[in-house]
Amino acid sequence: MTSFIKTIIRYKLTITIGVFILILSLIQSSNVPSSNFWDFRGSDKLVHFMMYFSLSFVLFFERNRTRIWKQTDLKPRNNIWHILALIATGGTIEILQPLLSNRSCEYFDFIANTLGVFAGFFLYRMIRLILKR
Repeated sequence: MTSFIKTIIRYKLTITIGVFILILSLIQSSNVPSSNFWDFRGSDKLVHFMMYFSLSFVLFFERNRTRIWKQTDLKPRNNIWHILALIATGGTIEILQPLLSNRSCEYFDFIANTLGVFAGFFLYRMIRLILKR
């Protein structure tokens, strides 16, 4: 089995969530179903936070699930490139929204994405520290 296929298999849930986020972020806003349940001010920011929270958490879980649980894997500086890549992905999608769909690019959406990335990483880190005991 090639290295590429092994990588896809290893990160299958991360890829699935990433594709789901890309589709949800770039579909036309007229095609997004509305719901009274999510009809409160800032609900879209919560959705942005949760999308990137889950993407970040799953990425770090899949990345480190087969490794020996070393203390160095928990340090943010050893994961900085992954964190920066997730933040850049959120920013890129925000920039592409007005170009590829009739959606706007919002700074607060980007902030919610970024906070979700950090929250996902730190939850993963806390779980690893608890399980390592």
